[in-house]
Amino acid sequence: MQICPETVRKSIRNVLNSIYIYFYQINKSS
Repeated sequence: MQICPETVRKSIRNVLNSIYIYFYQINKSS
């Protein structure tokens, strides 16, 4: 199975973005 760096970079960015939004929502609600 071949994994190209570009795909990895995109998925990592997606995960980080999701986490960032998640924490942002928590901070807003508290």
